Amino acid sequence: MNYNIIWLTPDRFDCKPDKSTWTEMAKSLISYGHNVTILASYKDKDTVTQKSDQNIAYVKSLDLPLIFRFSVLLNMFFWLKKYASNEDIIIINQDALLLIPLLKILGIKKIHLDIRTLPVDTHTIKDRLDKLLYWHIPLKLFSRSCQGYSFITERLKLELDKQYDMRIKHYTIWQSGVSTNIFYPKKPDTDTTNHFKLFYHGTISINRGIGIVIEAIALLEKSIPIEFIIIGTGSGLVELKALTKKLGINDKVTFRGFMPYENMSEEISKADICICPLTDRLEWNVSSPIKVFEYMACGKPMILTPIPAHKDVVSRAPYAIWTDGFKPENFKNAIIEAINNQDRLRESSKTAPEFVKTHFEWKHQAKKLELYFSETFN
Repeated sequence: MNYNIIWLTPDRFDCKPDKSTWTEMAKSLISYGHNVTILASYKDKDTVTQKSDQNIAYVKSLDLPLIFRFSVLLNMFFWLKKYASNEDIIIINQDALLLIPLLKILGIKKIHLDIRTLPVDTHTIKDRLDKLLYWHIPLKLFSRSCQGYSFITERLKLELDKQYDMRIKHYTIWQSGVSTNIFYPKKPDTDTTNHFKLFYHGTISINRGIGIVIEAIALLEKSIPIEFIIIGTGSGLVELKALTKKLGINDKVTFRGFMPYENMSEEISKADICICPLTDRLEWNVSSPIKVFEYMACGKPMILTPIPAHKDVVSRAPYAIWTDGFKPENFKNAIIEAINNQDRLRESSKTAPEFVKTHFEWKHQAKKLELYFSETFN
C-alpha cells in the first residue's frame, strides 16, 4: 500500500543545520512508492524560491522570539486544512504536538510522533521558555494522543518513558543514516602544507565538546604541524573563536562557516582524521551520531569519545581512536595517537564505507518506518 505522508518540521528549513534526516528519508520513502511532502517554514524567501523542491512546502512565519514557532504551527494548520485529507499520515515531532487538537477537528487521525533528540543548549531564558512551551507541556498533554510512534534509539525511548511516563508499547526505532551516493571515499587534492588535518562539521555549540578539542590543540607541542578545520555555524561560534584567539592558536584552527550538505563529502576527503567530540551528556548518550556515519561512509578514521551513542556503532572498529575521558589532556593524547598511527588508520578505515552501506543507509531506516506504517495505519 502506498501512503501520502506529510512531515511537519516547524523550523526555518533553509538554514537548518541538519536537513538530511528529512530530505533523505523523504527520498527513500518516495523511492518505495510513497508520496512525501515536508512542511516547514523559511528564513529567506528568495533562497527557497530559487532552490524550489517539489517535495517541500513552505508556510510563512513571524520572525519574533517565542512567537515564531507558534505562528508556524498556526500556518501549518491552515495549510493542512486546505491540502490534507483524513487518509494522510501526518508525521510530527514534539514541538508540533500542540497541533493535535486542531488536527482532530480536521478529522485527521493518522498522526505519527517521531522524536529525534532531547532538548539541548537551554542556556537563556528564551531557551528555557521554548523548552517549556514546545517540549514539556506538549509531551505531558498530547504525547499519548498519537496513533504511531518512532524514536531515534531505544535509549531515547526509555528516557522519555522515565521523564513523561509515555508507556508506548507499539513503536519503531529508526536511527540516523547516510546517503552513500553523496558521502563516499574521494581522492583529495594534493596537500602542499603537509599539515595533519583534523576535521569537524556540524552545529557549533559549546556543549558539543569543540572547545575541549581547541584546548587540546593548545597543549600540543608548537612544532607539531596540525590544522583543526571546523565547518558549520551555531550559537557557540563567537565564543569558540574568542577561545582560539585567547589560546594563541589562530594559525592552527580554521573556521570555515556554513557549507552545503552536498559539498561536505569533498571537504571530508581532505581530512587526515575526523572527530566527533560529544561529551558525557544525556542528550548525546541517547542519540544516533549522523556525523559518524558520514565520516565512515567517506572512509575516514575518527577520534571519538566513549559515550554510548558512539560505542553502540563502532565499539570495535580498528579505525576509531577513543579518548580516555572528556578533558583536554584526553583529547591531546588521542590526537597524538592518531598522528603516530596515520598509515594504519588510513588502511583500516577502507572497510568503513561498506559497513555503513550495509547497515546505515537511509533506505534501511526508511524501510523500518514503512514496515511500521503498514502495521499501524492500514
